[in-house]
Amino acid sequence: MPSESKGPPGSPASSDARPPRGPAPGDADQGPDKLPDDPDRAPGPPPEPRQALREALLAFAAATALSAALYWIGQAVPLVQRNLGGLVALVFLGIAIHLLDRRREPLSRYGITWRPPVRGLAWGLGATVVVLGLFMVGYHLYFEAVCGQGATLLGPLGRPCARWAGSNLALGLPPRFAEQVLGQLLVVAIPEEIFYRGYLLGRLERALPARRALWGVPIGSAMLLQAALFGLGHFLMDFNPLRLGVAVPALAFAFLRHKGGSIVAPVLFHAAANLLMLVVDSSYFP
Repeated sequence: MPSESKGPPGSPASSDARPPRGPAPGDADQGPDKLPDDPDRAPGPPPEPRQALREALLAFAAATALSAALYWIGQAVPLVQRNLGGLVALVFLGIAIHLLDRRREPLSRYGITWRPPVRGLAWGLGATVVVLGLFMVGYHLYFEAVCGQGATLLGPLGRPCARWAGSNLALGLPPRFAEQVLGQLLVVAIPEEIFYRGYLLGRLERALPARRALWGVPIGSAMLLQAALFGLGHFLMDFNPLRLGVAVPALAFAFLRHKGGSIVAPVLFHAAANLLMLVVDSSYFP
């Protein structure tokens, strides 16, 4: 606190009055926003990032819990089972849109828009051709080794090697494939991308901003966390450990969300990836 002057109140201070000093480290009266200089105690993130992280995690927990509840109810109620995909889609859409509407933020800020259309389509289709083409090569080589030659590796990954087509491989489409195309696009890809790569990734990037970029795409904790949550959310539906593997394409979905400027690119890539798995499994394991 300032030093005392030697004159009466209102008179100039004497010449030997000391200038005021600031608070020394460790002073109790440092103000509400100050912390002691303790190297072992780093200040936490500011309130807005903490709030964004808490909101994102609670939204994920709510969406996952409701989706899992619908799945298990569907095991006993045929009506729920027949409409499970649509009900889960409504959960994802409802939570994401409600939370963003409550914040009065434009959906386009989170990539939930079709603009820019050409850029989104180009990145979505380009990734489908290049990435899924490479995936097909790896898929063939892996199952040829495991099911065709008896290699152990990671095993058949849930596929029945007894039905391996081998040299008799022929293109086979799953039943009602046209409906599958619409379902994967409208009921799976769009709702999941709106929730995970639109709302969730956007809120996580507010809370955990990236410190580096790769080809103009922010790479950091937010991208990794949304991928982990995507895999965890699928696993908690039916506790199938193989579902955790979807965390890997979730990284590609997030990358395309930024490169395409919207969710258009990841929606196309997501739907194409799911449809490709249906086609190759029907072809290789008829």
